[in-house]
Amino acid sequence: MKKIFLIASLIMSIFVLSCTAASDKNPKGKQLTCYSYSHHGTVAQPFEDIEVRKTDSCCTACVFTSGDDDFTYKTYAVGEDLLDSIQNVIINHKMYKYKNHYEPIFEVLDGDSWHYEAVYSDRTILSSGGHCAGPKDDGTTVINNIIKNYVKKCEVIKSETWEERVGR
Repeated sequence: MKKIFLIASLIMSIFVLSCTAASDKNPKGKQLTCYSYSHHGTVAQPFEDIEVRKTDSCCTACVFTSGDDDFTYKTYAVGEDLLDSIQNVIINHKMYKYKNHYEPIFEVLDGDSWHYEAVYSDRTILSSGGHCAGPKDDGTTVINNIIKNYVKKCEVIKSETWEERVGR
């Protein structure tokens, strides 16, 4: 009987700890310092590569979309309000509850993959990705559209080709 009680207590402890750990990932009230997103197919070049980063001196957004005519990474000077907008979407879409990785039900030998990461000043990291699958409520699409619309009114401070960026 003691063994059953001990095993049941251990299982309950693990359950309680796992619930606590999941709730700690909620970033409400934390300061977002970096958001990155990449979307790749089976080709070497990404379809989309986006990063918004806050440093001590400034806040920048680097955007690459393969649909652009010139295939360049463009870095823009942006305001910290962009990170605030991203943070709101992360909370409203509960992106902190995304699985670590999404896979399709059936094996797919071709296709695309994606990954997002949000880093906070207290070193909390939210991360998720997938191959030919993702969450039903896709906050990354909302965030990426906010970023792409935001940078339309910003100054380009650096422009480089994909080859220059990856050192080819």
